[in-house]
Amino acid sequence: MTILQVVENYVEVKGVGNLYKACCPNPEHKDNTASFTVYEETDSFYCYGCGFGGDSVEFIRKMEDCDYPQAIKKITEITGLSESEIKQKKESGGKKISSEKVDNKDITPLGKEVIQD
Repeated sequence: MTILQVVENYVEVKGVGNLYKACCPNPEHKDNTASFTVYEETDSFYCYGCGFGGDSVEFIRKMEDCDYPQAIKKITEITGLSESEIKQKKESGGKKISSEKVDNKDITPLGKEVIQD
């Protein structure tokens, strides 16, 4: 899932370097400049004009005026991902999820303290 897949269903975005820009689709913001930015790398968005920002779920909740479960369902329709994949990605903060195990010797002493707590 990418935020870009979701946003493109609501507003036309234009690539600018490694970012994507558009007029803000927030119904409460009458934007006529490209103040809305999509950050594909972090799977997030932010409007510098009105402060509307977040991830795919927050975007859908605002655009569709719906609750969390309805937003997840809408994202599954747009992206083709399962609900569990979307929830896992949201919980990981939009970062790429790896199924690789980490070797304990690669964890720093401070990291070991955090894990043990």
